Amino acid sequence: MKATFRIILASAIAALFLFSTTPAQADSGERISDYLVDVEITADGRTLITEEITYDFGYSDKHGIFRSIPMWDDLPNDLRRTYDVTIDSVLMDGNAVVVEEIEEDPFLTLKIGSPDFTVSGTHTYEISYVISNALTVLTQKDVDAIPNNTEVKAGDVEFYWDVIGSEWQVPIDSAVISISTKSAPLIRDCYAETECTRETGPTYTTFSVV
Repeated sequence: MKATFRIILASAIAALFLFSTTPAQADSGERISDYLVDVEITADGRTLITEEITYDFGYSDKHGIFRSIPMWDDLPNDLRRTYDVTIDSVLMDGNAVVVEEIEEDPFLTLKIGSPDFTVSGTHTYEISYVISNALTVLTQKDVDAIPNNTEVKAGDVEFYWDVIGSEWQVPIDSAVISISTKSAPLIRDCYAETECTRETGPTYTTFSVV
């Protein structure tokens, strides 16, 4: 399952969201049944993200899960774009859980779970974090590349983020990404390999991918 989400806002903020998953590990029976993501782009340019991951460990007994969040991306012309990622909280089934933060370029990897005991069955993980330095001012070249564009202009701002990432080694049955902003988007698009639906309001967009 793979999808790309793009939102362009009248308030001079543009957002491009990526969503991809990796093939199943059928032998273990592990899977993510639901992946819910709430994204808020604030007026001061920060991005607040909360992920709710319903993880079924299948036939396995494991210590927990790993979640990798990018700290930087390589750009053309040997440039690199870095992000400030701050973890606010990590919960399992609504309770505090042991978390180790490991910097493994280009990711900040969260090792979630205690090394002293294992878990099995289905559990819900909630990860909340803040991203800074994730907005980029659009150039005229960027604007010219937008098909049938009549409203976006140079100087508007883009937010580009791989919402779920490609590091997961288990299937994801469905994902819902809700994006809230401070003004109404001008463009809301979803490009997916599978069915992608959306629900919109004045300052929010919800994409569902199954």
